[in-house]
Order: sequence, then structure tokens, then C-alpha cells
Amino acid sequence: MSLVNPFNPNNPFDSQGQRHMDITTSVDQAYRDQILGIQGAANRENYVTSVVRSGIGKTTLLKTLAGISKAYGGDVRIDGKPIRQHKRIDLAKLISLVPQEHTSYFDFTVKEMVLFGRTPYIKSSGFLSKKDNIIADKVIQDIGIGHIASRYYNQLSGGEKRLVFIALALVQETKIILFDEPTTSLDMKNALLVISNIKQLALELKKTIIVTMHDINQCASFTDQILLLYTSNRYSIGTVNNIINAENLNMVYGVDFQVISVDNKKIVTPILS
Repeated sequence: MSLVNPFNPNNPFDSQGQRHMDITTSVDQAYRDQILGIQGAANRENYVTSVVRSGIGKTTLLKTLAGISKAYGGDVRIDGKPIRQHKRIDLAKLISLVPQEHTSYFDFTVKEMVLFGRTPYIKSSGFLSKKDNIIADKVIQDIGIGHIASRYYNQLSGGEKRLVFIALALVQETKIILFDEPTTSLDMKNALLVISNIKQLALELKKTIIVTMHDINQCASFTDQILLLYTSNRYSIGTVNNIINAENLNMVYGVDFQVISVDNKKIVTPILS
């Protein structure tokens, strides 16, 4: 994904001249005067990470991009068409959202959970087709959760549940996938596994990926571009090297940081007072 610098949006197209997702929207959460104006364009080859502080509106921003929450101003467009003009069933074939957490109140198996991603494609008969099952089986194997396909979702670990939802988003076959804090509460091993799968979606399947997370080092390790949301209407967007610095991070979190480079990767450490 390539997001255009909102302060200089003169060329909002990708290298192929295509414009897949445009964002010019206002989101209001927690503070009435908090407005986020983000203009950009996204292609299907990369991804962006949004780094924010709790309560500033990142989840609302993702829900607005997904068409779940209404924008207070501006517009969200997919393939040049305002999101509000897409039929709900068509929108579900274009964009999917992987939430932070999900609790199932029924005993669905992993495969049954994954098959929910095929809902937009169910015909008038109301039944899943053979094709739906084939797609689900392939994704389950590709993601590496074939060994738990028959287990109940509610019995899985946090990391396994995240992988199930990645699989669900994949069988939905959307070109845009939004992830809301996909590594929250995961240990390092499972966090890296989830990040690896997300990166693979962008690089190999050419998906547009937008991820929100709080871990700066995780962001710097796998994203192409970063969007930092501050309080009020301030934000910065650009490459990791340009955006991840002590000054910007201080504006986000209100604490001092040391930022160093190791093997061309940024490593961030807070400075304890």
C-alpha cells in the first residue's frame, strides 16, 4: 500500500495508475473537536500501519474505512466509488475487518468459523457450495491451522484465534483487509507468527493491508509506511525512516524515546525518567 502524503496529495495514484482506496474522512471519538483528515490512495502491493495512543479513535477509523461507522465528514472511496454507494453485500466482497478480539457464544469449529467468510457469496438457496468448502480448506492449510480445523474455536489460544480470523478474512476474498491490533495480548512467538502471515498477504497475495498497533518496534519491523495519529487534528505519514523518530513519538505518547538503527531497522526504547 502506498498512502500519499496528505500535505502534498498531488499524485494519489500507484505506479500502475490505479486508485484502489481513497480516504478523505472525519472521525469524531472521545473529543468533539478531534478531527482526523486523512487523504491517500492505496494499491494492492504494500501496507500501512497506524500507530496511535489508546482512546484517540483508531478503531473508529478502521470501522469508518470498513463502512461500519459513518464518517462525520468527507468520504471513503473504493475504486473511485464512495463507500456509501456500495451495496452491503458488494462491500463485503471488497473489504474485510479483523477485530481485536472476538468471543463466540456458540460452539463453532475452526472450519465453521472460517466458512463465515463465505457469507457474501451464499446464493439464494442459503447453503454453502462445494466451492466454498474447497476455498476454506485451502486457506486453512495455507495459514497452517489444518491440525486444529475440527477443534472448537472457544478452546483455542489467543494466537490460534487470530490465525482463524486471518483465514476468515482470506476466504472472504477481499482486496482490502483491515486489522485492529492483531498482536495485542500475544506472546512474542505468536505475535511474530501473526505478523508474518499479514506480511505474506501483502507481498504474495497483493492485498491492501491497513493495520493498527501500539508496538512501535513491531510496526517498524514489517510495515512499508506508518501513519502516526496525535491528539486533535495532527498526524504524520511516511516511511519508517522518515516518521519514526524521538520527536514524533514524544508527541504521540508524551514520553521521551531513544531511536537507533540496527541492520537498517529502527529500534525504539523509552527513556525512563
